[in-house]
Amino acid sequence: MKRPLSNQKWQIICTLLCTLVAAIVRFARLGVIKILIFDETYYVKDAYALAHLGYEAKWTKDKDALFNAGDFSALSTDPQFVVHPPLGKYLIALGPKLFGWDSAFGWRFMAALFGTILVALTCVIASRLFKSVPITALAGSFVAFDGIAVTLSRTSLLDVFLAVFVLAAFLFIILDYQHIRGRLSASSPFAGVFFRPYLLCAGVLAGAACAVKWSGVWVLAGLGLTVFGYELAARWRNRRRVRALFGAICCGGIPAFFQLVPVALGTYLLTWGNWFFGHKGWSAKSPGNHFANWLSYQREVYEFHVGLTKDHTYQANALQWIFDLRPTSFAYQKPYGGEGDYLVRAVLALGNPLLWWIGIIALLWLVYASLRYRQFKYAILAVGYLTTWVPWFLYWDRTIFMFYTVVLVPFIALTVAAFLGALWKSFPGQATLSVCARVTAAMFVAYISLSALFFLPLATGALIPHSHWQWRMWLQSWI
Repeated sequence: MKRPLSNQKWQIICTLLCTLVAAIVRFARLGVIKILIFDETYYVKDAYALAHLGYEAKWTKDKDALFNAGDFSALSTDPQFVVHPPLGKYLIALGPKLFGWDSAFGWRFMAALFGTILVALTCVIASRLFKSVPITALAGSFVAFDGIAVTLSRTSLLDVFLAVFVLAAFLFIILDYQHIRGRLSASSPFAGVFFRPYLLCAGVLAGAACAVKWSGVWVLAGLGLTVFGYELAARWRNRRRVRALFGAICCGGIPAFFQLVPVALGTYLLTWGNWFFGHKGWSAKSPGNHFANWLSYQREVYEFHVGLTKDHTYQANALQWIFDLRPTSFAYQKPYGGEGDYLVRAVLALGNPLLWWIGIIALLWLVYASLRYRQFKYAILAVGYLTTWVPWFLYWDRTIFMFYTVVLVPFIALTVAAFLGALWKSFPGQATLSVCARVTAAMFVAYISLSALFFLPLATGALIPHSHWQWRMWLQSWI
């Protein structure tokens, strides 16, 4: 007689299935839009310049039309001022190395690959935190079909690379916590685990996130504080509070700092190696003083970011993000003209509305659960929100966009899945309330699933009648 599959094996099966489905959604007809769309005009061409010159360079006029036609002669050798580090563009360049620079599939290949990895990481984190097959399956499927996650996985921008490095860094912090918690709780306040390989990996990944976009710095800071927090919490149980604090700082915080922050900084610097040794990039003006030039360049980039206040049709502040109010239009095409109920191909970075709106309820529950139960699995999800969403409130007047939330999507998915799991198990011993809670949870899952399928054509750039596009414009602010 065969033994039934264990809970852990079912979690692995769910992870593999969610990853497979995500890959199909992301890779199917990936090159159907054969021209550069939205900010691909910057990042794909920068990737081409990095691959061929070793630095980002200026392009002459009519650059997009020529590039779309497979003519790359518009690239000059004059260095171009760019405002994001190079790692994401190096990653973009790997796709065309395999499939050619004249292939839209090639431009977007690495984004689709990383978007698929994002789903797998979400499942692994759900499994590690909750050890639940339904929560693992729900969290993975939510990310697999979310409109922002799909759109950013099918468009060659930087943010999906940032999202993967951020989520992977969170995973290794979770692994570090689960690796050391037993030893800390059973030891004296001044005991410590000094060599922590998971923490080193988290440092590398956080540094890689910063090397894609500077917003990774908030994640690095948040994860560092998280590590100190669980170091302190483990020692606090000894009730000698002063000793616990000093132990957490001296035997936990300081060793952890040196395995996290310098490693992240070293990773960030390593991605600039071509700039240091090529001597042709922007701001390389004084031979022999490359580091000073590099610091000058970083200062110029910082000044650009904090001073970016130019109005944009699709800009959205951080408060609008969580309510899914102002998605970013990446493309809107009428390939066969505009007569009658004409066909349109629209790409809109719109989060699954039902997932995001139920996510607001789930976020309130997460705050309650974090304060009520004081468990790591809830706290780490709260840190996800605190590091990928909350910092953007500091830049209220800056020109920012909702598609930045691809980094937040896994935490929304994990929080909603955990909330639904808690709702399903609520009111034990109270039959009527328990049934109502389970029916509500099942209805939420059904609504989220139907909404995901309904809005999927807007994320994949599918060809649909204009009237069908209008059906999906539930809010005026989505147009």
